[in-house]
Amino acid sequence: MLSFAAAMPSILGLSTGFQTWFDGAVMGLTYGMLAAGLVLIYRSSGIVNFAYTEVGAFGASFLALMVVEWHWPFLPALLLAVLSSAALSGVVEAVVVRRLFDAPRVILLIATVGAAQLLLLCRILLPDVEGFHQYPVPFTVNWEVGSATVRGDHLLVILTVPVLVGGLAWFLSRTLIGTAVRGAAANSEASRLMGINVKLLSTLVWTLAGMISGVAAIVVRPLQGVQVNSADGALDAKLLVIALAAALVGRMTSLPITLAAGVALGVVERVFLLSWPEDPGRFTIVLLVVILAAAVRTRAPQERRARWSFAPQGAALPAALERVWAARNISRIGAVVALAAGAVLPFVVTTPSRQQLYAQMLIFALLALSMTVLTGWAGQLSLGQFAFAGIGAFTTATFMRSGMSFGLAVVLSAVIVTLVALAVGAPALRVSGLLLAVATLAFAVFTQSWLLKLDVLDDGHPSIRIPRTVEGGIDFGIQRNYYWLCLAVLALSAWVVARLRRRGIGRGFVAVRENESAAAAMTVSPARAKLVAFGISGALAGLAGALYGGLFGRLDSSAFPPETSVQLAALAIIGGIGSVAGAVLGAVWVVGLPAMFGDTPEVKLLTSGAGLLILLMYFPGGLVQILYAARDAMFRWIAGRLPGSAAVDQGAASADDPAAVTTTGNDGHGDAVAPPATITKVHDVFPDGRPALRVEGVSVTFGANRAVNDVSIEAAAGEIVGLIGANGAG
Repeated sequence: MLSFAAAMPSILGLSTGFQTWFDGAVMGLTYGMLAAGLVLIYRSSGIVNFAYTEVGAFGASFLALMVVEWHWPFLPALLLAVLSSAALSGVVEAVVVRRLFDAPRVILLIATVGAAQLLLLCRILLPDVEGFHQYPVPFTVNWEVGSATVRGDHLLVILTVPVLVGGLAWFLSRTLIGTAVRGAAANSEASRLMGINVKLLSTLVWTLAGMISGVAAIVVRPLQGVQVNSADGALDAKLLVIALAAALVGRMTSLPITLAAGVALGVVERVFLLSWPEDPGRFTIVLLVVILAAAVRTRAPQERRARWSFAPQGAALPAALERVWAARNISRIGAVVALAAGAVLPFVVTTPSRQQLYAQMLIFALLALSMTVLTGWAGQLSLGQFAFAGIGAFTTATFMRSGMSFGLAVVLSAVIVTLVALAVGAPALRVSGLLLAVATLAFAVFTQSWLLKLDVLDDGHPSIRIPRTVEGGIDFGIQRNYYWLCLAVLALSAWVVARLRRRGIGRGFVAVRENESAAAAMTVSPARAKLVAFGISGALAGLAGALYGGLFGRLDSSAFPPETSVQLAALAIIGGIGSVAGAVLGAVWVVGLPAMFGDTPEVKLLTSGAGLLILLMYFPGGLVQILYAARDAMFRWIAGRLPGSAAVDQGAASADDPAAVTTTGNDGHGDAVAPPATITKVHDVFPDGRPALRVEGVSVTFGANRAVNDVSIEAAAGEIVGLIGANGAG
């Protein structure tokens, strides 16, 4: 059996040996351990924690500082470093996750991205280590075991990972606390009724996961050859995707299967790297296939209702202002003013480099607009939008190498990316919730690592070139003209998307987002709606990518990292992901503030993790929520000062007042029954807080049965109040 297994790589044309299998299995143990922590958090909170790897990276950097610079013994430093990672993870749960737990999962996921940025800042602020040093290990060995060499970093993994994961599995299955954790993850409401402190258990789980992440980061750094003073994080997006693939194979529940899947992925990765050293990205094909196949089989946690209803649209227009044209068209006026300000900006700021920064802001607004359609309206969270932009840029360069004009190449690239998005969205229709985010993140890693490096796209060169040509007599090589082109494309796209939202197709997106079963009952196909949303968002992202490539002229695949797709989702959430205006506001905030005021510490604080977390915790609807609140406050202030806006005195209504309406019930045979129901109507603008509608003395009988007896109901402006009986009638 062993000889057959050893012969298989040769049959498949793979170059390998026992040392390769051994190295891959050791690295795979670290993948499995990382995945175990992700499984814990997913089971307890139902989210993918993007701060997870940065928690471990902090502990790893702290250990290196203690051992190398402060000369601590390894074991005490290991204990303190792991405890620091565990404590940081617990703090993230208690401060961020607990406050946003009832928010949409996408907001909570992006909040962990903000937490990761803050943890990265904390790691950077650690004291420096003088000189260059290899990452410390507790012992130095070099044993020959058969045809393999066992080093100290190998031995550290072999001694640590099985014990830690095995102990974790025993804790969850054999202890009362572990049983409570599993019960709370399965049904939190029932656990609360049984007296279990679900919030405390959640903090415990996150603390345990932080400990696992810290150990994983410490044991994986020597395997990767990371130096102590390296500023790069040991746990990047690709490593996170590998761990997520292992967790999905274990269906986000089984720790033994997750660990075994991590080992298998580590072996396959090592074999691929040695067999195709000139093409290291080929392994990402395996990752993408594994994640798509496993995500379809993995059951997502039950989502709470109104999960995606987090884009505020503001209050209704006060009745006193309904006939005021400016009040009714305030959104259109704001859009025209913003467009005019953007058009004259190049005359105020004439430096080409600054104009390039502002054009980049417009392109990111276009990318955020693609997130508005797919995530804000259709409810499909994608972390691969910047990958679609990369495909758009590279296909534009490919078309232009064949002699095509820039304008035609951009249009055709948008069409190509639309088809790619449809191809990606088709299998993704069977994946829901945050598992779709994992699948699209894997697609982003695959795109940057392998797809964009194909000869058909880069023509065998390390970079692509997108020259700006003269189109229609306009020289787009001039930075000001190119800025206006980006502004025009964004304005046209925003206008089309806004009209789309008011049409049946946009309402269909929202209906599917809110309740797929109800939408299907109303003849809206959820599969078709999601696929169309994928196509439209892909077209917008491809268009933005083509403009992005033309903005910089020469790019390579490293210009489209998967991390930017995650940051793009954060940008859209900051602005207000369900709003067209939110896409622009998010780009102005994240990209425009540094461009306008410089990359100062104050601006970094506002646009980095700290600003993101503060905004999400207090204004989960994004910047557009603040904008709507200010608009509504202004309308209320104006309406309260207009003549005749005072409310009618509720006590003045009488039987002779036309505002008092008397109705009678019906016994089902057309005969009126007593007593009558009196409904007192009042105006819908009440600065003093009185109700907009009051119903008094309502009684309804059906023959000898009295269903309602002398009921009074009040409803405030914008409120819906109903009376539902025991049998569901109302």
